[in-house]
Amino acid sequence: MTPKGTALVTAAQGIGRAIALRLANDGFDVEVNDLPQPSSQVVHRPTGITSKGTALVTGAAQGIGRAIALRLANDGFDVAVNDLPSKTADLAKVVAEIRASGRGSSAHVANVSDEHQVRRLVETVVLTHGGLDVMVANAGLATWKSLLDTTAEEWDRTMAVNSRGTFLCYKYAAKQMVQQGRGGRIIGACSVAGKIGFPFLATYCASKFAVRGLTQAAAQELGKYRITVNAYAPGAIDSIMLLTISLARIIQYQVSSLAELSTKDTAMSPELWLDAQKKVSPLGRLGTANEVESLVSFIASQESQFITGQSAVLLLPLAIIIVTPAARAPAIAVRCPLPASRRLPPGARRSPGSLRSCPSRHLLPVLYAHAPGGFPTSSLVRLFLTQPSYVPYIQSNPS
Repeated sequence: MTPKGTALVTAAQGIGRAIALRLANDGFDVEVNDLPQPSSQVVHRPTGITSKGTALVTGAAQGIGRAIALRLANDGFDVAVNDLPSKTADLAKVVAEIRASGRGSSAHVANVSDEHQVRRLVETVVLTHGGLDVMVANAGLATWKSLLDTTAEEWDRTMAVNSRGTFLCYKYAAKQMVQQGRGGRIIGACSVAGKIGFPFLATYCASKFAVRGLTQAAAQELGKYRITVNAYAPGAIDSIMLLTISLARIIQYQVSSLAELSTKDTAMSPELWLDAQKKVSPLGRLGTANEVESLVSFIASQESQFITGQSAVLLLPLAIIIVTPAARAPAIAVRCPLPASRRLPPGARRSPGSLRSCPSRHLLPVLYAHAPGGFPTSSLVRLFLTQPSYVPYIQSNPS
């Protein structure tokens, strides 16, 4: 086997030794160095893999769910896949791919927001495969819409799938794992939007914040059964869901005053929207489903047995982007007074188009982009940080 490369570990005992052995197992040639008598050695990769049990992945007909299902099969699990009735043909293809890799697989149609269907889903998987060791509650949906225009029905639909569906998957998977008495892994689909609020994604953010809280609470309840509960929280991933949001109409604010707010849909091509997401990525690109599957693979493994209650972020964006009309200054902001110690120093002034946001330790900078011909343009804004714990001042900059 060709090594992945060479790794240097600067400790030969304890945790350092364990890391060196693991990297060797992952395919690296490993150089180990320590003091006071420097020495180095190559740790060779052991071989062999055993069957790991059964995993169930919901929302597995396409995108991230499909990638996770295939990865867990590659890791040695038999994998049951689930999706809606409209995705039956796609599910069959995933099952065929998994079986071609030498692992067992079965397709199960169910709506995760329906308690009876989720209970039957888990029961059927157990009857088919003999047990359940990993539950990946991946199914979800997102709608890009102004809070003011969101209907109660749209709110209920998003919460039913993203929050209620995750709760039901956690509940019935946990019941089965407790009954089996051999522990297990429960894994949910959170999001960066479950840690930071984003404009036009109010219902989605609320549903993912719920997943994060559920994950933390469930982890504390189920730890005594050797069941870990974690979630993966992707940023902008090049996926079907992101493309769906991209095809939505981007809301532009048209504001005459803070008391009078109306919204207007303005078309934006998927290419421009995706390019905007790349610009606020620390790595300058979108994430991939393969990168999400790698995180889930680790969470599902025995190596993660001391990790629980976490919603692990993949690529936190540097800023939130809002598109505003070209002829206007940034359209809207929450204006709140700062303590005297936080105000601009004497003699300093803020440009006419600048905004000040409320203090928060959890919000991201907001980029307001003037977009006469679509986004992105050269007319971006300059961000002036006042304190690490504050959202920065935002200043219009026509250059």
